[in-house]
Amino acid sequence: MRLADSLVERICSEPALQNVASIELVCQPELMPLHRKWGFSENVGRSRLLRRTSDPLLADAGGRGSRACARINVARAPR
Repeated sequence: MRLADSLVERICSEPALQNVASIELVCQPELMPLHRKWGFSENVGRSRLLRRTSDPLLADAGGRGSRACARINVARAPR
């Protein structure tokens, strides 16, 4: 199992996260098939990603030089 698979599996199966409203993941397009198998979808309604960075690789809107990476954010359910 790849490290990415292990990390996503660990996060998705973490008992403390079973009742969260959503788990949001940001990834490069080539990684989307990997994350779809864990139930992630690009159907996010009207949400859009915004970024402020001084890293020129991350600021490149055309994707040239972008790294294959993923970031996961967890949104807690309202009480």
